Amino acid sequence: MGEISQVQCLRIATYMSPRLPVEYFETIQQYLEEKLKVRTYLVYETRSGGPTGFKDNPFIHGELDMAFVSSSSFLELVESNNSNAELLPVSSVHAHARGDNVPGYFSDVIVHTESKELVKEFLDLRGCRWAYTHPKSLSGNTIALKSLKQLGENASFFGNILPTGSHINSIKMVAERQADAAAVDANCLALYLNRCPELKDELLVLASLGPLPPYPVLVRSDLHTELKNKISQALLGMHRDPVWAKRLATFKVRQFGANSADTYRQESAKSRSSKALRIDTVYY
Repeated sequence: MGEISQVQCLRIATYMSPRLPVEYFETIQQYLEEKLKVRTYLVYETRSGGPTGFKDNPFIHGELDMAFVSSSSFLELVESNNSNAELLPVSSVHAHARGDNVPGYFSDVIVHTESKELVKEFLDLRGCRWAYTHPKSLSGNTIALKSLKQLGENASFFGNILPTGSHINSIKMVAERQADAAAVDANCLALYLNRCPELKDELLVLASLGPLPPYPVLVRSDLHTELKNKISQALLGMHRDPVWAKRLATFKVRQFGANSADTYRQESAKSRSSKALRIDTVYY
Protein backbone atom coordinates (compact mmCIF):
# COMPACT_ATOMS: atom_id res chain seq x y z
CA MET A 1 0.00 0.00 0.00
CA GLY A 2 2.95 2.34 0.62
CA GLU A 3 3.83 2.54 -3.06
CA ILE A 4 0.25 3.30 -4.09
CA SER A 5 -0.23 5.93 -1.43
CA GLN A 6 2.80 7.73 -2.88
CA VAL A 7 1.19 8.01 -6.32
CA GLN A 8 0.45 11.70 -6.69
CA CYS A 9 -1.40 11.55 -9.98
CA LEU A 10 -2.52 8.93 -12.49
CA ARG A 11 -1.65 10.29 -15.93
CA ILE A 12 -4.12 9.02 -18.55
CA ALA A 13 -4.30 9.60 -22.30
CA THR A 14 -6.77 8.65 -24.99
CA TYR A 15 -5.84 8.25 -28.63
CA MET A 16 -9.42 7.22 -29.43
CA SER A 17 -11.13 10.61 -29.73
CA PRO A 18 -13.02 11.89 -31.65
CA ARG A 19 -13.68 8.31 -32.84
CA LEU A 20 -15.22 7.80 -29.39
CA PRO A 21 -16.42 10.87 -27.46
CA VAL A 22 -13.86 12.35 -25.09
CA GLU A 23 -16.66 12.51 -22.49
CA TYR A 24 -16.53 8.71 -22.31
CA PHE A 25 -12.88 8.77 -21.28
CA GLU A 26 -13.57 11.62 -18.87
CA THR A 27 -16.17 9.37 -17.22
CA ILE A 28 -13.58 6.61 -16.76
CA GLN A 29 -11.06 9.13 -15.47
CA GLN A 30 -13.51 10.47 -12.87
CA TYR A 31 -14.51 6.96 -11.82
CA LEU A 32 -10.90 5.86 -11.28
CA GLU A 33 -10.18 9.03 -9.33
CA GLU A 34 -13.09 8.26 -7.02
CA LYS A 35 -12.33 4.57 -6.55
CA LEU A 36 -8.54 4.72 -6.33
CA LYS A 37 -8.43 7.90 -4.24
CA VAL A 38 -5.75 9.44 -6.45
CA ARG A 39 -5.74 12.60 -8.51
CA THR A 40 -5.93 12.00 -12.26
CA TYR A 41 -5.58 13.97 -15.43
CA LEU A 42 -6.55 13.14 -18.98
CA VAL A 43 -4.99 14.27 -22.24
CA TYR A 44 -6.15 13.34 -25.70
CA GLU A 45 -4.17 12.94 -28.89
CA THR A 46 -6.04 13.12 -32.19
CA ARG A 47 -3.13 12.71 -34.63
CA SER A 48 -2.66 8.96 -34.26
CA GLY A 49 -4.29 5.87 -32.78
CA GLY A 50 -1.51 5.29 -30.28
CA PRO A 51 2.12 6.01 -29.34
CA THR A 52 4.40 5.81 -32.38
CA GLY A 53 8.18 5.59 -32.56
CA PHE A 54 10.65 6.71 -29.90
CA LYS A 55 10.04 10.45 -30.10
CA ASP A 56 6.24 10.25 -29.84
CA ASN A 57 5.95 7.46 -27.25
CA PRO A 58 5.30 8.99 -23.79
CA PHE A 59 5.60 5.56 -22.16
CA ILE A 60 9.27 5.40 -23.14
CA HIS A 61 9.93 8.76 -21.48
CA GLY A 62 7.92 7.96 -18.34
CA GLU A 63 5.38 10.70 -19.10
CA LEU A 64 2.26 8.52 -19.06
CA ASP A 65 0.75 5.84 -16.82
CA MET A 66 -2.26 4.63 -18.80
CA ALA A 67 -3.64 5.00 -22.34
CA PHE A 68 -6.60 4.00 -24.48
CA VAL A 69 -5.34 3.15 -27.97
CA SER A 70 -6.59 1.58 -31.20
CA SER A 71 -6.12 -2.12 -31.87
CA SER A 72 -4.00 -1.45 -34.96
CA SER A 73 -1.64 0.78 -32.95
CA PHE A 74 -1.29 -1.86 -30.26
CA LEU A 75 -0.50 -4.48 -32.91
CA GLU A 76 2.32 -2.22 -34.12
CA LEU A 77 3.66 -1.95 -30.57
CA VAL A 78 3.56 -5.75 -30.20
CA GLU A 79 5.41 -6.24 -33.48
CA SER A 80 8.06 -3.69 -32.45
CA ASN A 81 8.77 -5.65 -29.24
CA ASN A 82 7.72 -2.71 -27.08
CA SER A 83 8.63 -3.17 -23.43
CA ASN A 84 7.61 0.18 -21.94
CA ALA A 85 3.85 -0.39 -22.00
CA GLU A 86 1.79 -3.51 -21.39
CA LEU A 87 -1.80 -4.53 -21.91
CA LEU A 88 -4.16 -4.07 -18.98
CA PRO A 89 -6.17 -7.35 -18.98
CA VAL A 90 -9.48 -5.46 -19.17
CA SER A 91 -11.51 -3.87 -21.96
CA SER A 92 -14.95 -2.45 -22.63
CA VAL A 93 -18.03 -4.44 -23.69
CA HIS A 94 -20.19 -2.46 -26.11
CA ALA A 95 -23.83 -2.89 -27.05
CA HIS A 96 -24.26 -4.21 -30.60
CA ALA A 97 -26.86 -6.36 -32.31
CA ARG A 98 -24.20 -9.02 -32.97
CA GLY A 99 -22.49 -8.68 -29.58
CA ASP A 100 -22.42 -11.46 -27.00
CA ASN A 101 -21.41 -9.53 -23.89
CA VAL A 102 -17.67 -10.00 -24.27
CA PRO A 103 -15.00 -7.39 -25.10
CA GLY A 104 -14.55 -6.69 -28.79
CA TYR A 105 -16.29 -4.61 -31.42
CA PHE A 106 -17.62 -4.73 -34.97
CA SER A 107 -17.17 -2.90 -38.23
CA ASP A 108 -20.41 -1.74 -39.85
CA VAL A 109 -20.55 -1.46 -43.63
CA ILE A 110 -22.76 1.53 -44.35
CA VAL A 111 -24.50 2.83 -47.46
CA HIS A 112 -26.91 5.70 -48.09
CA THR A 113 -30.56 4.74 -47.62
CA GLU A 114 -31.27 5.79 -51.21
CA SER A 115 -29.19 2.77 -52.29
CA LYS A 116 -31.25 0.19 -50.39
CA GLU A 117 -33.16 -1.03 -53.46
CA LEU A 118 -29.97 -1.62 -55.44
CA VAL A 119 -27.61 -2.76 -52.69
CA LYS A 120 -28.75 -5.79 -50.70
CA GLU A 121 -25.42 -7.43 -49.79
CA PHE A 122 -21.69 -6.76 -49.79
CA LEU A 123 -21.15 -8.13 -53.31
CA ASP A 124 -23.58 -5.51 -54.65
CA LEU A 125 -20.91 -2.88 -53.89
CA ARG A 126 -18.81 -3.91 -56.89
CA GLY A 127 -17.55 -0.80 -58.69
CA CYS A 128 -18.68 1.59 -55.93
CA ARG A 129 -16.92 4.64 -54.50
CA TRP A 130 -15.47 3.16 -51.31
CA ALA A 131 -14.39 5.35 -48.38
CA TYR A 132 -11.80 4.02 -45.91
CA THR A 133 -10.10 5.57 -42.89
CA HIS A 134 -6.47 4.57 -43.46
CA PRO A 135 -4.64 1.45 -44.71
CA LYS A 136 -3.78 0.06 -41.25
CA SER A 137 -7.23 0.53 -39.69
CA LEU A 138 -8.70 -2.83 -38.66
CA SER A 139 -12.33 -1.71 -38.69
CA GLY A 140 -12.02 0.92 -41.43
CA ASN A 141 -10.05 -1.12 -43.95
CA THR A 142 -8.38 -4.42 -43.04
CA ILE A 143 -11.52 -6.37 -42.17
CA ALA A 144 -13.20 -5.28 -45.42
CA LEU A 145 -10.19 -6.51 -47.40
CA LYS A 146 -10.29 -9.84 -45.54
CA SER A 147 -13.98 -10.15 -46.40
CA LEU A 148 -13.16 -9.53 -50.06
CA LYS A 149 -10.44 -12.19 -49.94
CA GLN A 150 -12.91 -14.71 -48.51
CA LEU A 151 -15.21 -13.91 -51.43
CA GLY A 152 -12.42 -14.50 -53.94
CA GLU A 153 -12.03 -10.77 -54.64
CA ASN A 154 -9.39 -8.11 -54.05
CA ALA A 155 -9.35 -4.33 -53.69
CA SER A 156 -9.94 -3.86 -57.44
CA PHE A 157 -13.52 -4.88 -56.57
CA PHE A 158 -14.13 -1.21 -55.77
CA GLY A 159 -14.42 1.28 -58.59
CA ASN A 160 -12.85 4.15 -56.67
CA ILE A 161 -11.21 4.41 -53.25
CA LEU A 162 -11.39 7.52 -51.09
CA PRO A 163 -9.15 7.88 -48.00
CA THR A 164 -10.93 9.86 -45.28
CA GLY A 165 -8.56 9.93 -42.31
CA SER A 166 -11.21 9.10 -39.71
CA HIS A 167 -14.34 7.04 -39.11
CA ILE A 168 -16.41 10.19 -38.64
CA ASN A 169 -15.25 11.55 -41.99
CA SER A 170 -16.21 8.22 -43.62
CA ILE A 171 -19.68 8.44 -42.08
CA LYS A 172 -20.11 12.01 -43.31
CA MET A 173 -18.97 11.17 -46.83
CA VAL A 174 -21.54 8.38 -47.19
CA ALA A 175 -24.29 10.53 -45.65
CA GLU A 176 -23.47 13.36 -48.07
CA ARG A 177 -23.27 10.99 -51.08
CA GLN A 178 -19.58 11.76 -51.65
CA ALA A 179 -18.97 8.02 -51.25
CA ASP A 180 -21.25 5.06 -51.87
CA ALA A 181 -20.12 2.92 -48.95
CA ALA A 182 -17.63 2.59 -46.11
CA ALA A 183 -16.66 0.29 -43.26
CA VAL A 184 -16.64 2.12 -39.93
CA ASP A 185 -16.26 1.32 -36.24
CA ALA A 186 -19.79 0.31 -35.16
CA ASN A 187 -19.44 2.06 -31.80
CA CYS A 188 -18.29 5.27 -33.44
CA LEU A 189 -21.29 5.07 -35.79
CA ALA A 190 -23.82 4.48 -33.00
CA LEU A 191 -22.51 7.32 -30.84
CA TYR A 192 -22.18 9.73 -33.75
CA LEU A 193 -25.78 9.07 -34.79
CA ASN A 194 -26.85 9.78 -31.21
CA ARG A 195 -25.24 13.20 -31.52
CA CYS A 196 -26.54 13.75 -35.06
CA PRO A 197 -29.95 12.01 -35.13
CA GLU A 198 -30.85 13.73 -38.40
CA LEU A 199 -28.41 11.34 -40.14
CA LYS A 200 -30.25 8.20 -39.01
CA ASP A 201 -32.57 8.46 -42.02
CA GLU A 202 -29.59 8.89 -44.35
CA LEU A 203 -27.60 5.76 -43.48
CA LEU A 204 -28.20 2.02 -43.62
CA VAL A 205 -26.02 -0.72 -42.12
CA LEU A 206 -25.54 -3.25 -44.90
CA ALA A 207 -23.46 -5.73 -42.90
CA SER A 208 -21.55 -6.03 -39.63
CA LEU A 209 -18.07 -7.54 -39.89
CA GLY A 210 -16.24 -9.02 -36.94
CA PRO A 211 -15.85 -9.26 -34.09
CA LEU A 212 -12.54 -7.44 -33.92
CA PRO A 213 -10.14 -7.46 -30.94
CA PRO A 214 -11.20 -5.28 -27.97
CA TYR A 215 -9.99 -1.71 -27.60
CA PRO A 216 -6.63 -2.05 -25.80
CA VAL A 217 -5.97 -0.29 -22.52
CA LEU A 218 -2.24 0.13 -21.89
CA VAL A 219 -0.38 0.83 -18.66
CA ARG A 220 3.24 1.74 -18.04
CA SER A 221 5.18 -1.50 -17.58
CA ASP A 222 6.93 -0.35 -14.41
CA LEU A 223 3.74 0.96 -12.79
CA HIS A 224 3.34 -0.67 -9.39
CA THR A 225 1.71 -4.11 -9.74
CA GLU A 226 -0.79 -3.43 -6.98
CA LEU A 227 -1.94 -0.26 -8.70
CA LYS A 228 -2.38 -2.10 -12.03
CA ASN A 229 -4.48 -4.69 -10.24
CA LYS A 230 -6.58 -2.04 -8.52
CA ILE A 231 -7.26 -0.31 -11.86
CA SER A 232 -8.35 -3.62 -13.40
CA GLN A 233 -10.56 -4.54 -10.44
CA ALA A 234 -12.16 -1.10 -10.38
CA LEU A 235 -13.04 -1.22 -14.09
CA LEU A 236 -14.38 -4.77 -13.86
CA GLY A 237 -16.74 -3.64 -11.10
CA MET A 238 -17.84 -0.37 -12.69
CA HIS A 239 -21.16 -1.73 -14.00
CA ARG A 240 -22.15 -2.90 -10.49
CA ASP A 241 -22.38 0.68 -9.27
CA PRO A 242 -25.79 1.99 -10.44
CA VAL A 243 -24.58 5.57 -10.85
CA TRP A 244 -21.55 4.68 -12.94
CA ALA A 245 -23.42 1.95 -14.84
CA LYS A 246 -25.92 4.57 -15.96
CA ARG A 247 -23.13 6.83 -17.16
CA LEU A 248 -21.51 3.95 -19.07
CA ALA A 249 -24.83 3.18 -20.72
CA THR A 250 -24.98 6.67 -22.25
CA PHE A 251 -21.96 5.61 -24.31
CA LYS A 252 -23.49 2.20 -25.13
CA VAL A 253 -20.99 0.41 -22.89
CA ARG A 254 -22.44 -2.48 -20.90
CA GLN A 255 -19.46 -3.19 -18.67
CA PHE A 256 -15.76 -4.03 -18.67
CA GLY A 257 -14.62 -7.62 -19.14
CA ALA A 258 -11.42 -9.65 -19.19
CA ASN A 259 -9.01 -9.15 -22.09
CA SER A 260 -5.91 -11.06 -23.20
CA ALA A 261 -2.83 -10.40 -25.32
CA ASP A 262 -3.51 -13.73 -27.08
CA THR A 263 -6.40 -12.08 -28.94
CA TYR A 264 -4.03 -9.57 -30.54
CA ARG A 265 -1.42 -12.20 -31.40
CA GLN A 266 -4.11 -14.10 -33.30
CA GLU A 267 -5.20 -10.91 -35.08
CA SER A 268 -1.58 -10.10 -35.95
CA ALA A 269 -1.22 -13.51 -37.59
CA LYS A 270 -4.42 -12.94 -39.59
CA SER A 271 -3.20 -9.51 -40.70
CA ARG A 272 0.10 -10.94 -41.92
CA SER A 273 -1.75 -13.53 -43.99
CA SER A 274 -3.67 -10.73 -45.75
CA LYS A 275 -0.75 -8.33 -46.12
CA ALA A 276 -0.52 -8.79 -49.89
CA LEU A 277 -4.11 -7.59 -50.27
CA ARG A 278 -3.72 -3.83 -50.21
CA ILE A 279 -6.33 -1.12 -50.59
CA ASP A 280 -4.03 0.85 -52.92
CA THR A 281 -3.97 -1.89 -55.59
CA VAL A 282 -7.05 -0.34 -57.23
CA TYR A 283 -6.42 0.95 -60.75
CA TYR A 284 -8.38 3.76 -62.31
